[in-house]
Amino acid sequence: MHTKSFFCILLKRMFVRILIFKRSSSSLHLKRHLSILIGVFYFIKIERNDYVNAVLLSLKPRFCNLIISGAKNIEIRKNRPTSELPFKVYVYCSERNTHNSHHILEVHSEGKIYRCNGKIIGEFICEEIISSNDSSTSNYSALEKGSCLSSQELSAYGRGKPLYGWQISFFHLYDRPQGPETLCTTEGKPFHRPPQSWCYARPNM
Repeated sequence: MHTKSFFCILLKRMFVRILIFKRSSSSLHLKRHLSILIGVFYFIKIERNDYVNAVLLSLKPRFCNLIISGAKNIEIRKNRPTSELPFKVYVYCSERNTHNSHHILEVHSEGKIYRCNGKIIGEFICEEIISSNDSSTSNYSALEKGSCLSSQELSAYGRGKPLYGWQISFFHLYDRPQGPETLCTTEGKPFHRPPQSWCYARPNM
């Protein structure tokens, strides 16, 4: 069966289940089924190549580890892509040449240990972006929850200018970290040096 056809059928079945659970089960079951439904929808969009411009995002090892653990679900940046939401984000772990043991990030997979620094460790879907301008207050309090940053850290980073919280959803950790050369720019040029913050990217076919 064709991949798209399979997931379209799965999508219909999940919708029916949601209608049933809405009356007969708890809100927790409903939320789980809705989450699966949204995930299937995003998968179909990716398969249809609706994500014209994905993003390569550079993160310090500390924040990569927080995303892996699930503690961090918002990434703070000073700007945002113009891509239509939702869009795919590839996560690059920085500090490639660090010798500081506290800054080295490793993942255990298939009985092996892989160093993540200088590698793309996984990907997520950004389905919403929260702006500090949307807050009724003059500070960055709306962005604190989920970012794993204090109000002082946000203020020092933003310096009074707008900040954007990229929502992290459906994070997928790769079994084996990949080199940045597996991606390329929108012009088709392979990455030899990752961006300082973020840039548009796509798979290097």
